[in-house]
Amino acid sequence: MPIFNDSVLDQPSRFERYRGLLIFAAIFVVLWFVLPPAFCYMPEFPPDPVVMETERGSIRVVTITERLSRPWGIAFLPDGDILITELAGRLRRIHNGKLQPQIISGVPKVETRDEAGLMDIADVRKK
Repeated sequence: MPIFNDSVLDQPSRFERYRGLLIFAAIFVVLWFVLPPAFCYMPEFPPDPVVMETERGSIRVVTITERLSRPWGIAFLPDGDILITELAGRLRRIHNGKLQPQIISGVPKVETRDEAGLMDIADVRKK
């Protein structure tokens, strides 16, 4: 009499039972950990401040904030404040060199997809 009957030998191994789950997990790991760094290029900026020479003189570059999401347009107001648009449709203000926590309301609804969104801004008041 055999120790194992044929029905035990015909059953799939543990690996065969979970093969689909293992393949899914491997694909998930690749998509989650490997691909995003390849597509999310973040340039490295030199430490502040940086002075750049141009044909017309020197420009001093200083980072004011890193808390903006895809800043797009910028307008300088007469009082020294700065308005900045974010592609997602938010309008932000920098006052006295600091990003204000509140988002400026009253911006029309913006269609955001791919590179579409709230683009540029300008101060059109009469001077």
